[in-house]
Amino acid sequence: MIFPDRTYISIIAVSSLLLVLAGPASGTPVPVVFQGTVTDLNETAHTITLEAACEEHFCRYKLTGQFTGLVPDDAIFSALREGDVVEAVFRDWVLSRTEMSVEFMNPSEGTRDIHQWYAIQRLAYADDGRTPVGTEIFGDPGYLETPLDADYGISYQLSGSIPQVYSYNTFPADTVANVSITRKNGFHESKNFITGEMYRFHDNGDNSTLEVRFVGGYNEGFAPPKACPCANFHIRVVSGDTKVPVTMPVKTDRGVPLKAPISPLPGIAALAVIVISGTGRGRRVQGDCRQEKNS
Repeated sequence: MIFPDRTYISIIAVSSLLLVLAGPASGTPVPVVFQGTVTDLNETAHTITLEAACEEHFCRYKLTGQFTGLVPDDAIFSALREGDVVEAVFRDWVLSRTEMSVEFMNPSEGTRDIHQWYAIQRLAYADDGRTPVGTEIFGDPGYLETPLDADYGISYQLSGSIPQVYSYNTFPADTVANVSITRKNGFHESKNFITGEMYRFHDNGDNSTLEVRFVGGYNEGFAPPKACPCANFHIRVVSGDTKVPVTMPVKTDRGVPLKAPISPLPGIAALAVIVISGTGRGRRVQGDCRQEKNS
């Protein structure tokens, strides 16, 4: 067995400590993808609360407890109900793409406030009755792991004016999205969307339809401070066989929302005891994630 050099370990430890103490602006905004149960829908506050279901469903990081944040689109309140299992994306400031804050993995008495959901995907079972597929997406589809129903794939490129700051859901009105839709059967169609535009992509081969509304987005090339997710869509598979939604019982006990910043000590603990494989990957979406100043 080869043992690592202690001097090298010391250098790594000191460098990691400096990165933690430097604060979130020195970290990397990593998309956190997990599946959880809807436990609360607050239309007045524009928030949705999810209970992580990592024991039963997919999670890129093994989260525990409840998380609440602003929804990408208020249309979500007419589509989801308590007990639905969804796939969701929020962003955490971490030291690398494989190290998560301990705070999100340990049990908590309260609900963690992650501020903003960047994508929420409604899930249903495929025809085999076991495999989950996405039937409706709110937000940026580029970081979701579960494929859309009917083998639909979506990619996009954004163009438009260069904003001065990054603030998700406050998008320049002149942003244009070039959207391409593909299927495994060879179907392919592209369209340019202006902000707020809706269009239905229809495949005559099996009469399936994908409805896409471009809520808004950012030119992907503008300079920091910023970080993707860069776009907000509402995407629905609106034809085909009716799918059974994925659901779980909702727990009755709910905690008080807690802010969840990454403090130095949990960050150091994460370096010592947690190494998790995997990085977020897009659904064939072109975009980049750059460093963003924490606002």
